[in-house]
Amino acid sequence: MLPVLTPEQMREVDRFTIEEIGIAGRVLIEHAGRMLAQHLMLRLPEGGSVGIVCGKGNNGGDGFVTARFLHHAGYRVTVYHIIALDEYQDDAQACLQPLQRLNVPLVPMLAPEHVESEDFRQKDWLIDCVLGTGTKGGVRGHFGDVIERMNESGIPILSCDAPSGLDVSTGRVERAGVKATETLTIGLPKIGLLLYPGAEYVGALHLADIGFPREAVEHVKPTVFQIERNDAAALIPRRPKNGHKGTFGRALFVGGSRGMAGAITLAADAALRVGVGLVSVGTPESVSDVVQGKLSEATTVRLPETSKGSLHRNAEAAIRAAAAGKDALGIGPGLSQVGKTKTLIGKLLGNWSGMPAKVVFDADALNAVAPLGSSAVKFPPNAILTPHPGEMARLLDKTVAEVESDRIGVARQMAMQRNVVVVLKGVPTVVATPNGTCVLNTTGNSGMATGGSGDALTGVIVGLLAQGLQPFEAAILGVYLHGYAGDLAANLFGAGMIAGQIARFLPQALMELSEHTRDTNAI
Repeated sequence: MLPVLTPEQMREVDRFTIEEIGIAGRVLIEHAGRMLAQHLMLRLPEGGSVGIVCGKGNNGGDGFVTARFLHHAGYRVTVYHIIALDEYQDDAQACLQPLQRLNVPLVPMLAPEHVESEDFRQKDWLIDCVLGTGTKGGVRGHFGDVIERMNESGIPILSCDAPSGLDVSTGRVERAGVKATETLTIGLPKIGLLLYPGAEYVGALHLADIGFPREAVEHVKPTVFQIERNDAAALIPRRPKNGHKGTFGRALFVGGSRGMAGAITLAADAALRVGVGLVSVGTPESVSDVVQGKLSEATTVRLPETSKGSLHRNAEAAIRAAAAGKDALGIGPGLSQVGKTKTLIGKLLGNWSGMPAKVVFDADALNAVAPLGSSAVKFPPNAILTPHPGEMARLLDKTVAEVESDRIGVARQMAMQRNVVVVLKGVPTVVATPNGTCVLNTTGNSGMATGGSGDALTGVIVGLLAQGLQPFEAAILGVYLHGYAGDLAANLFGAGMIAGQIARFLPQALMELSEHTRDTNAI
């Protein structure tokens, strides 16, 4: 998986590479500038007009090197410098000197009057080398004016490393931030590039490998990673040609209530579509026929119910009987928050003996035990919890805003404190493990923000667990696959997709990932 670093970790990678490995900083700047130039050349024909806006430090140095390569390739380049030329130091100053000898236009933007006089709209592209990953606490002074003028130009912007004004620790933007068309981040992605609202400023995110040694990255001990296509493809369960339905796992889903039969049906359907062999659905008696009518491929288990059509606390024995011999269990979709149903969840958690070791708790199974801080609730070791931000807020007795402002931190806190795998749904979805590792998933789209989408995700993960994947593996493949299916659905239905359509694209998503594995393994 691809490490995702904090700015402090990235600076340490840079320092280690220069001081411990012995690769000169000027060499790294040369590589970064060359890759920026090459990236733009793929988007703009030779002879096009490019404005490169350079701030202080090595980000400005990257811009100077980019200007030199583009000038050499026949582009009409103008460099705008936001600090005086004699203020550039060390490697950045060394990168500036060739431009002066080559007579590349160097236009000062040192004061508001300089900013007002310049019309960026005369350029085909702008390259943002103003601040990069150096922003903390918002942009001050005329730097902010420059950024606003860049955005107002309406022309494409390529940001170097990170859109200027974006805090790459948090994803926050205060006052002003470059709204990039594309961002070419140097070395490795930074956390704030993948978190909102900052991710909206990034545009299309690309990675520039400028030669940081593997040892330098290992030195900082990354704990946050991004799922890549190869990672997901490698986890797809193998299917022996002589297998039968028992070979591919037995899954049980427990949930549903009167008026909410669709949730548990969507979960079971999704499990079947990712290849699980046998699926059973335990629901209240009055809901069972509805589920059976919607899902002919699964068997149903009729469970004792309350007068409100939800599971009764006396359903415990029947659930335990239904769970016998099952490889994985999903509990919660459509369960309801009726008091007696909550009591049932507490009774099951109070004695998990004899229940499946692989289990996903979702939706009302989580609401039933919230908030966790004042309770003695214990989840089975390495259980998977799949809260959305509202459910996570209730579990931790926080506000949704507090959860959203620190998605990685709250998911990690829950996973480590409760010895569970946490799938915090949202953008990006965060998978956190008991050892503190967090994985970010970037597949999916806003069309998936529809009722039942989370139920389908629960089904995907349970289906993968039943086929033999371990909890962390099932969680990361599950979120990637679910988002990928949503992306396929978006090609046909856009924002009008519904959860059932996401589920229908799961087989295609699996097939395309499997083909990707075969392609990469081909001789």
